Amino acid sequence: WVSQGILQACLNGRRAREVHPAVPVTARELADAAVHAVAAGAGDLHVHPRDPDGTDTVEAVVVAEALTAVREAAPGTSAV
Repeated sequence: WVSQGILQACLNGRRAREVHPAVPVTARELADAAVHAVAAGAGDLHVHPRDPDGTDTVEAVVVAEALTAVREAAPGTSAV
């Protein structure tokens, strides 16, 4: 997705690990994927934080952990 010259990478979407073993699920995996996406040119990142059983969640603690990890790994990018 490109908007105003910024490339957005969706790091995992609603895909589960059953779809592909490399789908990032944990905060650490999302952070690692963020580093690779930024290296490939992404300036904006879209993530789906997951609870411990791998289900999408908006639970504050889980979201904060995922966003903190991504923002620390890829400073200067926007993560939503």
